[in-house]
Amino acid sequence: METNENVTVRRDPSPGSWDTRDGRLARFGIELRRADDGAWSLSLPRPRALGPGTSLRSANEGAEPPADFTEILWPLLDGRRLHPDVASPPHALTEPDRHIGRLLGRAGDDVVRAIPWVRTGDADPAHVRAARTAVRRLRTHIRSARDVMAEPPEAWAGLRTLNDHLRGVRDLDIAEQTLPRLHRLARGEPTIGRGNEALQELLLELRQDRRRHRNELWAELVHPRTADLVNAVTELRQIELRADAQASTDEELARVTLRTQVDVARNRARSAVDGDRGDLLALRTSLRRVRVIASAASGVLGDDARRLARRAVEVQDSLGELADLDKTERWLQTRDSGRHQAVARELAQVAGEEMAAMNGAWRPPWERFTRRRVLRWL
Repeated sequence: METNENVTVRRDPSPGSWDTRDGRLARFGIELRRADDGAWSLSLPRPRALGPGTSLRSANEGAEPPADFTEILWPLLDGRRLHPDVASPPHALTEPDRHIGRLLGRAGDDVVRAIPWVRTGDADPAHVRAARTAVRRLRTHIRSARDVMAEPPEAWAGLRTLNDHLRGVRDLDIAEQTLPRLHRLARGEPTIGRGNEALQELLLELRQDRRRHRNELWAELVHPRTADLVNAVTELRQIELRADAQASTDEELARVTLRTQVDVARNRARSAVDGDRGDLLALRTSLRRVRVIASAASGVLGDDARRLARRAVEVQDSLGELADLDKTERWLQTRDSGRHQAVARELAQVAGEEMAAMNGAWRPPWERFTRRRVLRWL
């Protein structure tokens, strides 16, 4: 046997599937195979946000799994040895009896499945977005369930760190999509061609910033704390509830949790009436949490929760462009020196004007969200 820096593997593998003895890869729908001709392939499940399907990558590196494969899988393996032809297929995990356990378990699995994708390619924007969506969804569920947990989950701090790294890359992806539109609004010109060198060089600076954030994200994914996070996340389905919460039904707990989030959103909407951008963005965050919790609770609360989730999405979407412009303006404001300072200021001003023009666009969908028939069942 031989050990590389990531994982220990056999020197003389036989063709077929490889996995850890506890079926770690199979649990998350991942398949590592060696064909008769010695070629290796890695099949990863697609994150939920990207729809069904798998991606297959292959290499021809002989007796050992390719280094890029083991690097992608490292946070999941966490030092576990890979073996060919694992004798007994892993048994399906038993679903927890309580709704909260099932919720945290499934959301945690989504995070684990999303992590390897971020290590493939050049941190594809779609994969970064899917991973951040999965992390934020799990954080929302943990936050909403904290009051009924016996003790805080170990995964919380690690999720916050990973979310910060994902956000750094994702915000720049959004800014890259938004800059050309701001340039057209400012100058009425096509974004590619003669006379637009300043924009093109601004985009180049942005991509350099993204590359730096991407490298920091990749370094985080191969840090031991990410392996610790994966292990903590996989244990969330066994979370223990407080004694008083154990006596409540799943429906009662889901209703109380959702009502609390709706009350938070109402308070933030009252603060946002004056059009303060920070209050509006905080309202959008609250509505996203309502949507996530209501969608997940529909299994125990039924159509009322589904209707509430749809109304929350409408308000959240009405504030989506505001959030995108805010991220772009913040990046432009960091260009306070250099040869393109003037055009950066010009585009930041246009972004500010666009955001000011959106003030009030959220109110009609908010009124639909707060209608009596949407909320009275809570």
